[in-house]
Amino acid sequence: MEIYRNDRSPRNATGYSERRERMKGWIVWFGDDVCTLVHADTRGRAKLLGKGILGSDEFTEMRALRMKGLDDKPITYQNAKDDGFQYTNGGYSEDGDEDGYLLPELFTNDCHCDICRRRHETST
Repeated sequence: MEIYRNDRSPRNATGYSERRERMKGWIVWFGDDVCTLVHADTRGRAKLLGKGILGSDEFTEMRALRMKGLDDKPITYQNAKDDGFQYTNGGYSEDGDEDGYLLPELFTNDCHCDICRRRHETST
């Protein structure tokens, strides 16, 4: 079943576009210390994904900021760093480098989009 809305692309019954949408990169913050990186098509969906990953019930206290350098790229240590983002080691010197950033081998990707899932499947 297809639904057409104002000459836009055809949408299936779930409302999602049949054509591939650009996956936008986001950093989702809860408070000042806790964050995650995700792909989503809108700020609200990024916050919703972050809510599940961070385990927070405070949707209105979350902030989602664009990470344009992660658009359509898998979230990896190097891609995040190239876009100006690095996790800090949280004060645990054994987990970080001399500058206080998390070691690349400890970087985790919590995003479950197709781009990141394909990257994970090919690297294992």
